[in-house]
Amino acid sequence: MLDLRNASDDYTLGGVNKFLDWANKLNKIDMLDDTTEKGLKGAEKLLKYFDENVEYKIGQNPDGTDGIFATIKDPTRKVDVYKGKEYPFTIDTRVDARGFYPRTKEEAREQLLNGFAYQMRNNPYKEIDYFEGWNDDIYTSLSDYIRVGGKGSAELTEKAKKYGYDGILAPGDEVVVFEPQNIRSTSADFDPKKTESKNVMASIGGMTTIGGLGALAGLDEGT
Repeated sequence: MLDLRNASDDYTLGGVNKFLDWANKLNKIDMLDDTTEKGLKGAEKLLKYFDENVEYKIGQNPDGTDGIFATIKDPTRKVDVYKGKEYPFTIDTRVDARGFYPRTKEEAREQLLNGFAYQMRNNPYKEIDYFEGWNDDIYTSLSDYIRVGGKGSAELTEKAKKYGYDGILAPGDEVVVFEPQNIRSTSADFDPKKTESKNVMASIGGMTTIGGLGALAGLDEGT
């Protein structure tokens, strides 16, 4: 089964890790259009830059406790120079409504990465296309890529079959099986002579055979 379920633990809208997860899976079966493939390379470069340049510091909370402050230089903006000293533009973690910093390094990293990835796509002050492809008009949502743009569900079915998959595990615990003979009840008697039979009357109650991926148009990426 081609597993397209989100394995990144990233559930943010337009999250870079979630995009990398499904885009890499589709790229392995030649299912990305040129624009999205370019966006994938840009996203990989963005994540590499982030991991190599993020810095963590201690931030003091209003109650005197310590939180974690994360910051990173913005590579798309020119560094300001004053009296021979450089002052780079940075993107930083934000405090919450109470003025508290993230509690852990992991929380600070996740918050900053989401903010950094968003600004690299939407910052109107960018002077350098540093992560070429990431800020292009790409779909970061798998459901949008299949339903609205990119390559559609019919081609996804064909590509998955070509690469030897019998079906797809889709977000939202949906299971798409291409051929009826691949669905059988776990409690049914098995007759080796009927391995290729498409008679699914013995299949488990409630299970549906789907010959294509029209159902992928409604993928729920939030689960």
